[in-house]
This record gives sequence, C-alpha cells and structure tokens, in this order.
Amino acid sequence: MSSAPGSSEIDLTKETALLASLQAYAFNQDHDVVAGASSTPTRSRRSTISSPGSSTGRSRRPTSVRNGISKGLLFERRRGLPPILGPDPRVLILGSAPSQISLMKGEYYANPHNHFWGVLGYAMDDPEFPLLDYESRCDVLKARGIAVWDICEEFTR
Repeated sequence: MSSAPGSSEIDLTKETALLASLQAYAFNQDHDVVAGASSTPTRSRRSTISSPGSSTGRSRRPTSVRNGISKGLLFERRRGLPPILGPDPRVLILGSAPSQISLMKGEYYANPHNHFWGVLGYAMDDPEFPLLDYESRCDVLKARGIAVWDICEEFTR
C-alpha cells in the first residue's frame, strides 16, 4: 500500500531496521563487549545468611534491620534527568529511573557496565558511537530522531 506525497503516514523502514538490529544484538552471543565495560560476569548482590558457627563472619540479621536502622528510612526522594529530545523525535526510548551513577554524573546510562550506548551504536551500525563524549552522543540521537526519557520524573531510592 503506497501513500500519496505529503501524506501523514510514517515510513517505518528505519524504525523497523533499528528494532531488528537491537533484537539481533540482544540475542547474538558473539558481539564484542563495549569499550570500557567488563566482560566478566558481576557477582550477585544477594547476600547469603551464614549458619551459626560459620567462618564467613556475617551476621544472621538481615541488613534491613542491622544497626537499628530500618532500610525504609535510608530511601531518599530523587528527581530524574531532563529528556534527550530533539526537534523531530520519531523513536522514544523509555527507562524507569536513572541509576545513582547517572544521577551523580547527570547523564543517562552513565554506569560503565551498562551496555545501552554500545547497543545503540550496534543498532546504528556506528562502532565509534559509544566512544563519543556524552554531549556528542546526545546530539547524534537528536539528529536521528531518537529521544531518551524516564517514566518517573520523581522517585524514591
């Protein structure tokens, strides 16, 4: 089905190609690791509870009540980052809320272990993209009609 010139119908060819590239990257086990990111698996953050007499030296009390501090009292209200938004966005990438590292740096996906920028570079067939400074990466996304934002403007962490 073809549309008349000037029609408001959007050509989804580029968006479909981007989605296909992202899916190929996600399911391809042979892709290279993004520069600066570790290729070794990270240790689980779950702590194990030691049995009495164990040599690990860990307390049996859960960390949420250790030292008399409730885990809920440690949470703080935080604000998200401003969107990466160009004049003509066609693709919106939504996250939930920025990580602590991203908030400290004021950049989306700032943790070096996060593969977000490498995945986008792969999808755009631009291996140099993840190596650009943050502002340049944002400029490339805006020029390509890709917006990045979080669904939570304010959150508790």
